[in-house]
Amino acid sequence: MIGRSMLTRRELLRTGALAAAGAALAACGATPAPAATATTAPAAEATTAPAAEATATTEVVATSAPPATEQEVTIRWLDWSDQDDIINAAIARLKEKYPNVTANFEAIGDQWGDKQLTQMVSGNAPDLLTGNDETSYKWAEKKQLLDLNPLVERDVTAEQIADFFEYQWNGLVYPGDKSRMGLPYYTWVYQYYFNMDAFDEAALEYPKAGWTLEDYSLALEKLTKKDDSGNVTRWGGRDGSYDPFRFALWAHIFGGNLVNPSDWTECAVSSDQTKQAFEWHRKRLWDDNTLVQQAQFAQLNLIDTLATEKVAILGEGNGNEGVLIMNAPKFKWACVAPPVGPTGKAEGIGTVDNWGIWKGTKAPDVVWDLAKIVALEDDFQKAFAALWVATPNRRSLLPGFKESVKAKFPDATDEQLDPQLELLSGGSVKIGEQFKQHKASTELLIPAMEKILQVGDAGVEILDSVCEEITALNRE
Repeated sequence: MIGRSMLTRRELLRTGALAAAGAALAACGATPAPAATATTAPAAEATTAPAAEATATTEVVATSAPPATEQEVTIRWLDWSDQDDIINAAIARLKEKYPNVTANFEAIGDQWGDKQLTQMVSGNAPDLLTGNDETSYKWAEKKQLLDLNPLVERDVTAEQIADFFEYQWNGLVYPGDKSRMGLPYYTWVYQYYFNMDAFDEAALEYPKAGWTLEDYSLALEKLTKKDDSGNVTRWGGRDGSYDPFRFALWAHIFGGNLVNPSDWTECAVSSDQTKQAFEWHRKRLWDDNTLVQQAQFAQLNLIDTLATEKVAILGEGNGNEGVLIMNAPKFKWACVAPPVGPTGKAEGIGTVDNWGIWKGTKAPDVVWDLAKIVALEDDFQKAFAALWVATPNRRSLLPGFKESVKAKFPDATDEQLDPQLELLSGGSVKIGEQFKQHKASTELLIPAMEKILQVGDAGVEILDSVCEEITALNRE
């Protein structure tokens, strides 16, 4: 049996209900397939070992495993919950080669990343780890992930590597020691959702790939509605990019960076281009108020501000397409790539959601074979995509993904699905930027971002001193 969890992928993408759509998300937990024999192991208790102090871990070298083993092997798999059938199917596939393996599933929950790091340091962590831009870099920084480079060189063909998206494949190489942190899980890219009815009402053309900052700014202005008393009843938009990971997209749109691409110890937030990106948003939040301010949307999460028509345009990841498709709002909607800025280049940002392997695993070959089943074989990818309307991890699967979504949800449109596929295929997507001391650096950067974008009591000039402080921190 697969154990129930505290957090699902969908809950991470979206909390709260789509009140305007009149539908709540249904639980997705299915009865586990009897073919699998996984049992639920309770998550290891965290010890008092501080997460920041990594201790030495014996290097595990994977060797070529025989087709089957009589040895009893137990491994632990950390992943999203409420996808029992596909987890069980992958375990059943693994047991074809390792009939004596027991795979214990553990659900991602609170303190994802920090909890596992504490377990790693204590010598008692999951073997196969679902990670992302924050967690995987954190684990790699403390040298707690198995370097997959030798295994990739041994088992993964050039054709298979080329099938992954370049930004994600390359982004899974840790900048410090060049170790490979994981294999791609699924693809997340940042895009813009828009209310087509609102555009029709304002007599505006729908945005399409190649739209500009001027187009975006005009749309925000024209789509903002006020009542007779001058109170805003609908804002032009909400941009969900006000954190260091996502705002790197806007730095790129203006030709800047958060981190010097050639030196991850140097902060680039104070560059003219990046400050122009911050000022563009500050002005529309606080001078024009065509972008909704944090205090104005109360507790509504990103997708609900669009679904309840508080805003007409929303910047958010493609993972929420499934939410809107399954809980259709009362207006027509579509998606578009991020706007083009002063550089004239299309820009995009994506994550490195992946499966990595704990360096302390006692069964590296078994865990590696499980990673190959879920990342390199089609069955898991297709089933995961169908369950969550989540874009799979490889180019060759994109056409089938679109077909399967439209077959399952006949009302899904090309205008909703094509932009993310074009983004992934177009080569403009980059990963988020990483400082050498990333956690400590973002702890300095985030308060400054909040003052400019969320509180509105400071201008972009405060970024100069913050950037100096971040550079000094990374060069200590």
